[in-house]
Amino acid sequence: QRGSWEEEGDEMGKEMKDLREDAEDDDWGGEVMTVDQALEHVGGFGTFQRWQTFSLGMCWLICGMLALGPVSWNMKLMKDTGWGSCQEEQLSNTIYFGAQFVANAFWGPSADRLGRRKNILGAVILTALGGAITAMARNFTVYNIGRSICGFGTAGMSLVTTVLLSEVVEAESRSIVICFYLQVFYALGMCLLIPSSFLFGETDWRSEVGFPTLLALTWIPLLLAFCRESPRFFAAKGELGNALAEIAYIGESNNRPLPSNIRLVNSHKAPASEKGSKLGAMDLFRGPRLRMLTMVMCANWGIIGCVYFGLTLASSQLGGSTHSNLFMSAAVEVPAYLISFRLMDTMGRRPVFMACNAMAALSCIAYLLVPPVQICFPRMGLACGAFNLKTLLAVCGKCAISGSFAAGDIYATEIFPTVVRNIGAGMTTQFANMGALAAPQLLLLAQPAAVAGAASCGGDGDLGGVLLLFGMMAAVGTGLVFLLPETLGTRLPETLLEVEQGVKSRTPQERSLLPVMHGHDQESDPESDVLDVHGEKDEEGEYGKIKHRSKHY
Repeated sequence: QRGSWEEEGDEMGKEMKDLREDAEDDDWGGEVMTVDQALEHVGGFGTFQRWQTFSLGMCWLICGMLALGPVSWNMKLMKDTGWGSCQEEQLSNTIYFGAQFVANAFWGPSADRLGRRKNILGAVILTALGGAITAMARNFTVYNIGRSICGFGTAGMSLVTTVLLSEVVEAESRSIVICFYLQVFYALGMCLLIPSSFLFGETDWRSEVGFPTLLALTWIPLLLAFCRESPRFFAAKGELGNALAEIAYIGESNNRPLPSNIRLVNSHKAPASEKGSKLGAMDLFRGPRLRMLTMVMCANWGIIGCVYFGLTLASSQLGGSTHSNLFMSAAVEVPAYLISFRLMDTMGRRPVFMACNAMAALSCIAYLLVPPVQICFPRMGLACGAFNLKTLLAVCGKCAISGSFAAGDIYATEIFPTVVRNIGAGMTTQFANMGALAAPQLLLLAQPAAVAGAASCGGDGDLGGVLLLFGMMAAVGTGLVFLLPETLGTRLPETLLEVEQGVKSRTPQERSLLPVMHGHDQESDPESDVLDVHGEKDEEGEYGKIKHRSKHY
């Protein structure tokens, strides 16, 4: 495999030389910037990024309503239609998550080839179509077809919006956007299920499905008008003119315009073998470091998906009111995202990810061990019998795994390089959907035969064994996080080679090299066979000396 890296290194070395010569050309009187420098110049979280966060966050709100809406409307559906029992209800959930699993194999590569914006619009249109079919279904088969189309569309909405936002916001704001704002929109969508359930009649489940469908239809023209393509996508494809136009638009929106005589250079232009149009999922396993990171992320996301959706769908089996349990399950996500986002910017990504997985494991395992002691807060309107210690532990487990969900999202956008970022994020999301796909069937194990054949899955169930399994899975995920690198303060990698080298933060000295060196700022390990770039001061006091410790790139 070294021969492959050497060939790519030779090609990248020639491109570096050409870029350096262009930047030092006496005939060019303008300013030369890399994509990173240009994005930093126009503002990392200004008016443009805030509007993008809101408009794409609404996609997450729609996803939250459609993904977990059946917890609210399935009881109405079974009462109104008599299409099946608890087993059919969980089968429908499995079909939805199965469609998401298939969809992520499509949306990741498609977004890396065709662009982020086109795929987001296509995903929203598919989601609206699936919601309309679901709401108008006259039999259980058509209902499941509509749900599968919804699952296919919402998978693309959540995946591609995450990647697009991570590529247009500054590193300092990336965690608050992905780990807090987007996740809060998702939790808000779940919370909106409660008033919408009471707003419509006891058997009017069609209007309850139609509400998020109408939101999706309304949002299509707004996305057409305001959603912009990622400049990093254009840069990775070598289309620097389009990248410059997008960055200039961001600068105008943020009142921080680019200089009129700027020229954009691609500091991280990928070798021919790394062109986005030629890469696929197998390229995530080319190098040993990227292969290990991909496997760890996929395993962790499978665990997160199973535990997160398992605990959410279990709301109807915790005893008490299904709607109040669902509301608590959604509401605790907001503080979970807020705390994890704050801690990830101070303590780092890895310790927070590890702590959230560990807390989820402890809460789920303790559920089996503690008695159902009643919790009463009459002054707060919580009567005895409506809430017990077991329910509290299940809600705490949901809170903790929500923090893991947020940490996993930010990790997926910071570990994979630009040329395969959507492919990598799509693959990890596929494993999350595999876990989500298994969750409904695991919950059936907690239901007695009489309940499994009942009209719906509501009511008390013996969740101890299932939550013990969830806890053991979360414990395994805690150990896997040890293998992930810390990404706090690092820039986004652009090529496969950069992941193998390891991307580091820029020092002030390296920043002074950027106009000439165009961003190749990684120092290599003395024992590794990669380019070593040093900025050493010469007699005139200028930085710009390049040393090679090895002929290997």
